[in-house]
Amino acid sequence: MGEVERGYWAVTQVDYIHSRNGTRIGLMILMVWLTAVVVSIAPLFGWRDPDFLVRVNEHKKCLVSQDLAYQVFATMATFYVPLTAILILYWKIFQAARKRIHKSKFGGKKEGGQQRGTNRKGKGLRAAAAGGDAAYARPRRQPQWEGQQGKPSDPTV
Repeated sequence: MGEVERGYWAVTQVDYIHSRNGTRIGLMILMVWLTAVVVSIAPLFGWRDPDFLVRVNEHKKCLVSQDLAYQVFATMATFYVPLTAILILYWKIFQAARKRIHKSKFGGKKEGGQQRGTNRKGKGLRAAAAGGDAAYARPRRQPQWEGQQGKPSDPTV
């Protein structure tokens, strides 16, 4: 169930760490346990083959209910449905990852809508720093010693 939750957030591009909460996690854990309980106790409430009680009480053999419909239900609920959900989820994660890699590799737009290496007005960052648009230019980081008479201080003094 945890894979389903993480995969959902990976595919929908929502920040997983900040959006998960105790209620959502608790509900997913509860859903897994309820599925297990329903599958386990269904034969006790009547969904069993005619020889079930004789086999359990007299022969002391504890076998899964041999009722075909129950076996199909239990197998679907505990194996095939989760398997299908995980395979679909992994396919969507693969597609989302491939799409993101393709965008970053071939100069596509970033998720924020801004193209790499440009400012908000579409000008290149280097052009902006050279005087094209000073409002969006990144400030240059000056070394700590610059501005102190042009020379670095002597560390031995």
